[in-house]
This record gives sequence, C-alpha cells and structure tokens, in this order.
Amino acid sequence: MSSEINDKTIELSGININPIDKPAYVIYVGNEEGHGIEFIFTSDKEGRIKYQNKGIVMEYGVNSGRIYEFYINKRGINLTDTFHIINHAITDSATERFKDNIKKFIATCNQIIEFSIKNPV
Repeated sequence: MSSEINDKTIELSGININPIDKPAYVIYVGNEEGHGIEFIFTSDKEGRIKYQNKGIVMEYGVNSGRIYEFYINKRGINLTDTFHIINHAITDSATERFKDNIKKFIATCNQIIEFSIKNPV
C-alpha cells in the first residue's frame, strides 16, 4: 500500500469565514473516483446532522452550519448539488450564522476540490 502526505496552504478566493467558525486545519483525500474533506475544529462538541444525496455525503453542525465532513464521488459540486444541500440544511429557524456558514463551507469544499484537480500531487 502506498500513501503520500502533503501539507499545503491555499488561498480561497472570495470566501471570508467568521474567525470563530474557521477550522484549525483541513484534511483532504481524493482521486479520480471521489473527494473527501474533513474540517477539524478545536474543542468542539456540537451535534451534527448527516446529509446524503446523489453521491454526496456530509455532516454539518446543527447550530453553526459548519461542515465537518464532506465526500463527493464526482469532480465537483455543481449548482444543482448546492441547491439541494442548502434546501435540506436551511430551515425557517436557521440563524444568519448558520445560513452563511453552510454556503461558505460548500464554496470552500469546491475550491479545495478544484485546487486538487489542477494541482495533482
């Protein structure tokens, strides 16, 4: 079995996550068959909700809207996928923080995936 670990810092274009919601670091694992992203937060005990639909599996915070885990079995998150995720996650009782985070974390996942496709290891 062969595995490779790389450490990279990338600039995210147009995404400004609130400092209290920024992850400490992100783990990305991917290949032609899929992309997995895990956001690691320090001292967090928030409940999570699991979402699964058409090749996408993710867990997000019930109060914060932060994405904790994200997996997709295609090359990126298209607008239809984004629409379904947001419609599932955002309810009438969702706070502005929650709405803002879910959208920004989806955009972050997409930029990580795009970066990894353009910059294979």
